[in-house]
Amino acid sequence: MAGVAVITGAGSGLGRAITQALLTAGWRVAAAGRREDRLRETVTGDGWPAESALAIRSDVTDPDSVAEGDRSLHG
Repeated sequence: MAGVAVITGAGSGLGRAITQALLTAGWRVAAAGRREDRLRETVTGDGWPAESALAIRSDVTDPDSVAEGDRSLHG
């Protein structure tokens, strides 16, 4: 069953692999990380619908950055 996930560290490594695996499985994913260029690389391409992925620049070590990322999700 597909769902919705927020993945931190989605621009590289394990976070990137998890994000892309979930997208491939049909999930909707908010991909968060510090480097927006890497996030965009993570969520574009490979056959999943563009509306299934959202790249959010956010640094989980900075509370203000996390709050900004949350606002990106919830408007």
